[in-house]
Amino acid sequence: MSISDIITAISNAPRTGRFLSAIVAAGWSPGTGNQQIFVDPELAASMIHEADTFLDRAVVLFLIRRRLRATQALTWSDVSVYYSNYFAAAAVSRLALRSITFVHGDVYKITPTAPMSFQFSVRRSSAFASHRQTWDMYYDAVAYLAWPDPNTISLLAPVIHRHRERMVRDAVNYTPGRGFLEIHRSAGKYKASTKHLATINESTTPIDNSAFLDVMALRRLRHAFGLVHEIQKGFLSTSEIASIRKTRELLIRRYSTDIRDTEELLIAL
Repeated sequence: MSISDIITAISNAPRTGRFLSAIVAAGWSPGTGNQQIFVDPELAASMIHEADTFLDRAVVLFLIRRRLRATQALTWSDVSVYYSNYFAAAAVSRLALRSITFVHGDVYKITPTAPMSFQFSVRRSSAFASHRQTWDMYYDAVAYLAWPDPNTISLLAPVIHRHRERMVRDAVNYTPGRGFLEIHRSAGKYKASTKHLATINESTTPIDNSAFLDVMALRRLRHAFGLVHEIQKGFLSTSEIASIRKTRELLIRRYSTDIRDTEELLIAL
């Protein structure tokens, strides 16, 4: 499935603003199996609607990391940047017309089978949906779209050493002794230990998990912005695209506390 296929599917889809969970809940047929085929033009439009929603979350969570670090809350800053990565990943998956969606406690995996005919496979599972599923779907989506170039794809969806972002988050949440070390440091020692996070340096290997999360979040936001623009210009007018961009620009300016972050994201827009 190419970007032009996605554009074709979206161009002919009604944009009602409904979320996937509502569409699946209304269209699911109980008692007819855990995998069903949906033929619904609204699904494609809903994917793009949710992608925009998740991308806004990713932007805000990336930007507020500096406020958290300024209050000596490095661990929560890392969690915030993790979720920036996570929501950017969820957005790109939806731009590729695929999703992990929750409905009434069950998990539904939605993937395109014939998107230009508005046909999707919807598979239900009562099992708990882990972050690993969302990341695996993202890696597949990035590789499948193959946009914009092989180097970007290898950075965002590496063949080996995947899931580092998720493992950082899991360690903080579930492993005693990981995270929150900063709360017992003096202000001077804390400032010295986080000095390298003042800028995002993509030219060298990140020296720790915090720097790694920053670098990957910025890369994912750039990629998602570019992909959104590629898709939007295929089915939206110039004025519609400008309006969406302006709204996101205002969001960036509202939450950014650092000119470097502002410039990086506005250039990517």
